[in-house]
Amino acid sequence: MKEDAVMIYNSRYVFPNCYKYKKEISQIKNINRLFAFPNIPTFDNEALVILDSGAFALSQSKKKMTSKYMFELSEYYHKYSKEYNNILCISPDVFKNPFASINNIKKWRHYNLYKNITPVLQNSQSLLIDKDELIYQVDFYTSLGYKTLCYSIFSANGILHKQQNIEEVFLYAKEKGIEYIHCLGAGWSLEDIKVWLEIKGWDTMDSIAYYTTKNINEFGSLNPIKNIYSILNMLDLYN
Repeated sequence: MKEDAVMIYNSRYVFPNCYKYKKEISQIKNINRLFAFPNIPTFDNEALVILDSGAFALSQSKKKMTSKYMFELSEYYHKYSKEYNNILCISPDVFKNPFASINNIKKWRHYNLYKNITPVLQNSQSLLIDKDELIYQVDFYTSLGYKTLCYSIFSANGILHKQQNIEEVFLYAKEKGIEYIHCLGAGWSLEDIKVWLEIKGWDTMDSIAYYTTKNINEFGSLNPIKNIYSILNMLDLYN
């Protein structure tokens, strides 16, 4: 996020790019968007834009984030961060691997790549939230002066996060000077979003569920555009 930026958004949900409906979604005013490298952002409204490192896609294809990949990612961030006022550029993280993610940031900084990145807190477990592991990461990233963080959701939904008191980690991060926390991969349904709204400390969330869902009960529709408005309308009731 640029240091002089004023965060402008009308909801706490961020909508990842949906290729099939990208033109229609780009025309919806004042919504938050996420684009994963190397996809080109197509959104030009005044709202939060998140540029993601593509770490999840790499993990799915069993590929590693090489130095070449990092240099290309840095160029991508430099290029598109100039076009948006409110932007988060996600660090070169490693999905489900907090210590590899830390090592990647060390390498990134050694190469003197794009400076305004947002580190990602990673869980090494699937359903168990290791708060000590997460707090260690918070301490490391705040010691380097970072003011924004992401928290990567793996397979634990909002209920499990609430039961395991994830907000302790979020509030600790805020006490340490973190100004903004985005939850990557949270809010899998309207009900899941409602549970997350009961958890303190985070600022925005995103999930591809709005366009990948096969269950009409999750958002009330199988149409991504309708689901966007269902999410926005629900959040308006809770603002």
